[in-house]
Amino acid sequence: MSPNDIAKLANEVGFKGADLVRAVAVAMAESSGNPNARNTSGGNDARGLMQINVASRANPQYASRNLYDPRVNLQTAFEMQQRSGWQPWTASIAGQALWTPVATAAAAKVGVQSAPENAANSVGNAVAPGLTDLGQAASKVGGWITTPANWLRVVYVIVGALLVVEGFNVITARYIEPITNVAKTAVKYAK
Repeated sequence: MSPNDIAKLANEVGFKGADLVRAVAVAMAESSGNPNARNTSGGNDARGLMQINVASRANPQYASRNLYDPRVNLQTAFEMQQRSGWQPWTASIAGQALWTPVATAAAAKVGVQSAPENAANSVGNAVAPGLTDLGQAASKVGGWITTPANWLRVVYVIVGALLVVEGFNVITARYIEPITNVAKTAVKYAK
């Protein structure tokens, strides 16, 4: 299904405003708009557009529903979103962020005022903690590397790696040379 088709149907089942944009972004990030998508890896049983997981540890109460029917899938997703917010779809947050501009345009095409800045902020706020953690980690690495006491450790690691590589070359040289000669001879005769 196209983002426009998903937006129209998501609007019909109850998604409005920023939640409509988010629903389209989730559907595209989770299934690429494929209503027949299924993910059974890692003990999951995620079905349909919104990849509703009906595994016993997730949402088994929806297993009897035809989640491959786009309307049923989106209605179920709407129920879940009303109960738990967007928590069930946090694993695809980066994909949702990438699909938000397309989802915003799709919502606008079906004539829905979607408050795109709110939708983008909703996805952005969900992504922000991960980026903050990444920034903190990069800051710690940068602090460690720029500490003069650690420079000697870095030099030791580099020198150690070079010694390992050179040692490997010395040990394997007597085996590699005959193999190389045979390969050169084979290539010469193959011409």
